[in-house]
Amino acid sequence: MSRPVRGGLGAVTPAAARRLIVNVYKDSLARTSGLVLTTTVVTATLGFGFWVIAARTYHSRAVGTAAVTVSLMTVISLLSILGTTAAPQQRLPARRRGREWNLTVTVALAAACGAGVLTGVVGWGLGAAILHDAAIRSPAYGAALVVGVAVTNGGMVLDGVWLSERAAYFPLLTSTVMSVAKIGLLLIPQLRAHGALGIQIGWTTATLAAVLLELSILVWRRHYRARRRGLLGEARAMRRMMAGNYVVGLGASAPAYAVPVVVGAAVSASSTAYFYSAWRIGSMFFLLATAVSNALFAEGSREPDRSIRRARQAILVVVPVLLLATVVMVVLGPSMLEAFGPEYRLRALGILLLLIAAAIPDALTAVYRTVLRLRGRYAQAAAFMWGMAVVQITLTWVLLPIWGITGAGAAWLIAECCGVGVWLVDEVWHPHRRRRAAKPASRRGREIDAEGTTRLPAGDEVAPPGGIPLP
Repeated sequence: MSRPVRGGLGAVTPAAARRLIVNVYKDSLARTSGLVLTTTVVTATLGFGFWVIAARTYHSRAVGTAAVTVSLMTVISLLSILGTTAAPQQRLPARRRGREWNLTVTVALAAACGAGVLTGVVGWGLGAAILHDAAIRSPAYGAALVVGVAVTNGGMVLDGVWLSERAAYFPLLTSTVMSVAKIGLLLIPQLRAHGALGIQIGWTTATLAAVLLELSILVWRRHYRARRRGLLGEARAMRRMMAGNYVVGLGASAPAYAVPVVVGAAVSASSTAYFYSAWRIGSMFFLLATAVSNALFAEGSREPDRSIRRARQAILVVVPVLLLATVVMVVLGPSMLEAFGPEYRLRALGILLLLIAAAIPDALTAVYRTVLRLRGRYAQAAAFMWGMAVVQITLTWVLLPIWGITGAGAAWLIAECCGVGVWLVDEVWHPHRRRRAAKPASRRGREIDAEGTTRLPAGDEVAPPGGIPLP
């Protein structure tokens, strides 16, 4: 028999704790958010181990070259994914299991992998022309890079499919297998003998194996079969979703890639090192918001009528956790920076605290962006994200000469707060626009039903709001 453990917050029993865990697991939004966050943390941790082992087993020149080409692969994948990870999540819940469902998945995979091959070839050509390492110019290196981009895109599409199916544990499984396989392949003598090419081949091979595993699970559990008939028609039906999500996704990712480049170009090398130490620690706070917004998008696509309620629930989940994490990091952050050296705590603490402060506004803007996409307001979502990106990058460039690297953190916080302000304005203005739109519709004509109730003609119904009510 379990006995209550009494404290200042009341009585807590093991049975109550178990019920809480079960209830959290039964909630699809909380479960998916947790699994996505776990996948990200596991992949990042094993990825850190991958580069540590590479640094200890390969020549520094080979590690540096491979790090550049892997980063190049990531950028090319971002540019070539074409919204194919998000579009299936929106479309699949409305498709009948079988031919229709298979056709949507086939279009997404074909578009992502095909675009990955084309942009991979172009990216490899540019990289070979710009970078000075002769190994990158070899056809074998080019093939490994191009295939790596294509299979990375395919894996991202399959991850999106499993999110839409509320089965995020499969991406966790395959990502873990991929990360462990990358480390194992590093130690093969035949690959070590090829230096940077061996690292790149091992990376691509592990990714390909994980994607094939994920695809085989899709065939086994969902009876997926590739479809050729009707591909063009389905692609036309998905093109607005793909284009809208693609532009929004680029706007959301642009500052994370551009701000470090701006900092590196504007300050000294030592200041850049201080910035990167705080940037790496502070970026961990944005992982939770990303995981929750991805889960919200998948859940909202399955249940569009409950998207606003889900958005409110997402805010209530992420904000308290970030508040607790903020308090912990304010206490532990200086010690974490001091692990890099005493001067890091002195020079980077300011920007770290500003990035931590920006975590909650970042979570709110991520949820708002997700709801705009769920409502099909792609133009507004793209303008919102690219507007924030311009503010972040411009303010970073302006404030760096004034405040040093702390200016980059201030720019990030200001831009996120501006985003929250736009959301609040939209909360007030968007319902007002809907009421104004309803008046002309009521003048165009009304129908009287059998019970004498006045109704708007078919097609004049007012669309639901695109904003997020405050919880």
